[in-house]
Amino acid sequence: MKKNRSNRIIYLDVVKFLAIWMVCIGHSYFLVDMSRASILYNWIYSFHMPLFMMLCGYFSLKSYDKPVVLFLKQKTIQLLLPTVTISILTIIVCFLIDIPDIAIVARSEAIGGMWFLRTLFFCFVYTYLFKRLGWQDYFTAIGSIVLALILPHGYFLQFNWMLIFFWLGYFLKCYRQIYMKYLALITIFSLLVFILLCVHEVPKVLTYHILFFTPWQLFSQFVSGLFGSLSLIGISYYFCLWFKDDNFLVKKMAEVGTYTLGIYGLQSIILQRIFVKYVHFDTLFLSNWITDFIIVPSIALFSVIFCYYCILFLKKSRIINLFFFGNQYER
Repeated sequence: MKKNRSNRIIYLDVVKFLAIWMVCIGHSYFLVDMSRASILYNWIYSFHMPLFMMLCGYFSLKSYDKPVVLFLKQKTIQLLLPTVTISILTIIVCFLIDIPDIAIVARSEAIGGMWFLRTLFFCFVYTYLFKRLGWQDYFTAIGSIVLALILPHGYFLQFNWMLIFFWLGYFLKCYRQIYMKYLALITIFSLLVFILLCVHEVPKVLTYHILFFTPWQLFSQFVSGLFGSLSLIGISYYFCLWFKDDNFLVKKMAEVGTYTLGIYGLQSIILQRIFVKYVHFDTLFLSNWITDFIIVPSIALFSVIFCYYCILFLKKSRIINLFFFGNQYER
């Protein structure tokens, strides 16, 4: 598997595309009617956010070599600035389209708007500080995770849960050569475990009640998140290997995947607010599986592509590129 001219890893960009597509799939269920609970929804939610965090941890290694001031400045611009901007714009949009209880919307955005970017920022800073202790990575990871689990309100914005997968991504990068050597075996094993043995459900928030009274819940959702993520990463690798990096579909998926965080921000307004307000499909007359596996993924795919082209247009503005996308995209 080759890198493209900008040294991006094609198959991981494809993984990013699939991950943001799954995010939009989860949010697209508000646009349809279903007679029974979704199967796809639970399967996706059992691993797609851990997958996102693994990818972030995978690409985090170079960040820890930077001086603390530069590190904090870059992460604030990349993650917190778009969080604040999108949250404010969400409140404005909700007011303009007459969403009821705008005060509740504003409070929700102030506390947890763009929650993944906030949690990612916390994971970066928290890990950066722990690595400054000079311990071996294994002890650093275990110590930081245990502390996050026992900290009061460590579950806020799923921080203690996401931190586990941030570290897994970090170690996946550290031991990439070993992983690639046994990729076929790991992918097949992970896929079988995920399909046959894992519990496919939305992960629980890791409160004290969960950790002390149902501790097996952590292990259960950890296994689902881990093997679901490794399955998709491996499948994406062989998908790109089979169709070749210069295949139109592979290139386009990888290209969209490079704009993942921007799409995540825009879809929170376009899909979750505007589309949910004005677009609805009466699908009760259709078989449940058609809505679940065709209609909803199609709506989500349209949303991803629409947001992608919005970014291509918006990033031409230096101000918008800075405040909405953390200055990540070339104009």
